[in-house]
Amino acid sequence: MSDINNNNESGSQSVRYDEFLKLFVSNQKRIYSFIVMLVPNFTDADDIMQDTVEVMWRKFADYESGTSFVAWAVKIARYRVMNYRRTKQRAKVLYTDSLLEAIVDEAVTINDELQDRLGLLRDCREQLSDRDNELLKLRYEKSKSTRDLSDIFNRNMRGVNRDLAKIHAILEKCVRNKIIERKHHFLHGTDDNAALAEYHKIGLLEGGLEFAQQILMVLDGQADPQMIKAFNQTLQRGSQYRRSYVEFLTICIGLNSYDALSIDSVLVASSDESQACDVFLEAIEHDQQRLDKNQEEEKKRQIFNAGQRKSISLGDLIRIAGAIAALVVAGLMLNFVEDKADEKVTSAQLRPVYAYLAATNNARWANGKIYLDDYHFGSQTMILSEGYVEIESVDGAEIVIQGPSEFKFESESQIYLASGTLTANVPPDATGFAVRADNALVVDYGTEFGVAVMDDGRVNASVFKGKISLQSIARLNNVAVNKMFLTEGESATVNQQGSIVEQDRSAVYYRRIMPTDQALGVPGKSLNLADIVGGGNGYGTGYYCYGINPRNGEFNEGNLVYFDELDNKYIQVGWHSYIDGICVPDSSQSRQQISSTGLIWDDCPKTGGQTWGRFLNGAWHESIGVQWHNLKLNNKTYGPDDASIGMHSNKAITFDLWAIRKENPHVNITEFVSICGISQSVMEIWNNESQVDFVVLVDGKRKLTRTLRASDQAERIQVELNVKDRFLTLAVTDSPMANETTSGAYGRDWALFAEPYLKLQAK
Repeated sequence: MSDINNNNESGSQSVRYDEFLKLFVSNQKRIYSFIVMLVPNFTDADDIMQDTVEVMWRKFADYESGTSFVAWAVKIARYRVMNYRRTKQRAKVLYTDSLLEAIVDEAVTINDELQDRLGLLRDCREQLSDRDNELLKLRYEKSKSTRDLSDIFNRNMRGVNRDLAKIHAILEKCVRNKIIERKHHFLHGTDDNAALAEYHKIGLLEGGLEFAQQILMVLDGQADPQMIKAFNQTLQRGSQYRRSYVEFLTICIGLNSYDALSIDSVLVASSDESQACDVFLEAIEHDQQRLDKNQEEEKKRQIFNAGQRKSISLGDLIRIAGAIAALVVAGLMLNFVEDKADEKVTSAQLRPVYAYLAATNNARWANGKIYLDDYHFGSQTMILSEGYVEIESVDGAEIVIQGPSEFKFESESQIYLASGTLTANVPPDATGFAVRADNALVVDYGTEFGVAVMDDGRVNASVFKGKISLQSIARLNNVAVNKMFLTEGESATVNQQGSIVEQDRSAVYYRRIMPTDQALGVPGKSLNLADIVGGGNGYGTGYYCYGINPRNGEFNEGNLVYFDELDNKYIQVGWHSYIDGICVPDSSQSRQQISSTGLIWDDCPKTGGQTWGRFLNGAWHESIGVQWHNLKLNNKTYGPDDASIGMHSNKAITFDLWAIRKENPHVNITEFVSICGISQSVMEIWNNESQVDFVVLVDGKRKLTRTLRASDQAERIQVELNVKDRFLTLAVTDSPMANETTSGAYGRDWALFAEPYLKLQAK
């Protein structure tokens, strides 16, 4: 009888061992990712994971079958992390206890989505270039260090780190957009709407590429105390930074080749307890051996590199000396053969190197030349007609220049900006940076700032982080006339008279990070009006699915607003200089004003003032009782990367072309171009028609009208503009000829000005 009981007990234990291994194999990535989020250093996370699994093995009898294995495992992992913080690696502890708890909250939420995110990551990697994928493969699958990658790609370590940060930012944006699209498709109802609105408030990679580089250095254990302090300060700035940080880590985890324990191929089918135990312990031992081997190889590599730097044999010296002598003789003979050759070294040979070209986006130079990455900048004058360039100075400052611009470097730490716009990020380990214009000088004090030089000589400086000094200088002798200090969020302009005037200039007008894709708005070529509706500068700095409340003209951060009827009062928009104002056009009661200067839309129709929703940066339908979804024109679905202004009738928005010219002084605005139509989803969902008039006005005069139904093809429209035109108005009104089957004349008018942009031409 006892033998039977023992056999039953043995069989029961065997089933438990099988259960543990299967649960662990299928969930190990989520457990490991949770640890990495709390201890962002792969080496330390590996050790804690090893410790956690051993504890899980010992305590598996406490696990209740059928409950969440991950939740049970994460609880153990959290205690092991706390133990690590208390005892083992106190010197390496990154967060304060309160900050750790805040990160735990984000980590638990994101960890629940990990498998979905990793699946989306695989899709997003297919969009990268071969070079970017090769860089990721070497870094994560081959475990190459930043120094190794620097040698392989012939780039400095800072450049490699920046390249990796950019690739991670591209992947994070791609994953985020796919998640947004999925939520748009599946969420509906007021509670879900509010949750999704909150999701939109979280910026993509809050903190920019500098933050991304910090994360990567922390993961590699390269961060010094000063960087760790700055890193903690960034995380403490708000939950959106912690959310973005944890999302960024999921990208790193998905790319990392480490799979917690190397037992993916071990599925224990045996019913023998000792065999199951031996297999699992063997897997742990094998994993430890792998870690030891990696550490040993790293030691050998360091010794080898040190030997290469320090040990040169006598034979090597002789060969080097011989090679130098041969080069000298060859040079002397060449000079001798060339009759009366110039004995002076040319200026090009003596030209100093002040900076390097790091990246370009839609860049076009005035001389028609093409400059490749790592091009060396000396003191030559450069004219960028279109697009962006990113430049790294020898001293470590990172500069993004927006065309059209004319500039030249005067030293490793100073650039002369004759015209145009730039932003400069001066990391703590850089030696400083200054921007000189004809009548102003901007000097950084460990900061990130923007400078714009206008055609009329005015110079604006805006501070994003840190502190700068702004000086007005006399043109003849460069003597400072006036000086003031600016700190984060402050802006000022040096006018033509040399006075410094404080100015409320939004930092969003500057592009602080190089674009990573082909945008609709290209400096010097085209300006994206949808981006402006989203609070941006027309070149990609706005917020997707943000917009303007037609009731009061305020910038709306994602909450659904809807109403049936408003008056036709013209509302000036004060928060964005490019937008003059908005209205719900209706001539039923009074004439329709269409600009802040009192221009009247004489032939405005009688609409009754009925409207729905916001002026929106994005083709995103917001309603009740209908699934959230992106709108569609001509069989193309317009998602987060496709520019469009969502304008359900009845709405009109007026842009101030004079203000746009003032901020973009080196270009002329020649034309407005867009695609207008009603979303095909109206017919797909409701199977009935809606109809609107798309109207374009210039200075209050109707220049174009298109009457379109939901069943019609969307149409491309163009309106020419000249230097005297000031106000461009885009309107959607419910057609008085409409024969709609919906209740209310404005029902289901899901209208779009898709791909709306101003054509620009360099002066």
